[in-house]
Amino acid sequence: MCESVESTLLNQKTASFTSITTTVKENLIESLRKILTPKRNIDILKDAIAAKKRGIPYKIVFIGVNGVGKSTSLAKVAYYLKTKGNLSVMLAACDNFRSGAVEQLKTHAACLDVPCYD
Repeated sequence: MCESVESTLLNQKTASFTSITTTVKENLIESLRKILTPKRNIDILKDAIAAKKRGIPYKIVFIGVNGVGKSTSLAKVAYYLKTKGNLSVMLAACDNFRSGAVEQLKTHAACLDVPCYD
């Protein structure tokens, strides 16, 4: 990411009345956008069904800072895959930092009637 921002900013002149901080921030945002924008359409239901047909597990990882809704989103995706794709779903609790994180995921798993590995 640093190299991307550096190459973009190299030999670039800042616009009039624009600070260097603003220019760097705009280029950083654009670099993040390029990195986070998928190169192809992502259809998790289609991909999960295809993986099932090939006999391999389909894995999704949710990563983010505390309080952004990872567990809730994970439960929603699990419900979607279970109901729309008639797929077997398993949750894996990997947060050993936030107190209550594993219990929260176990509660979601119990409500969805899916196993939860901790």
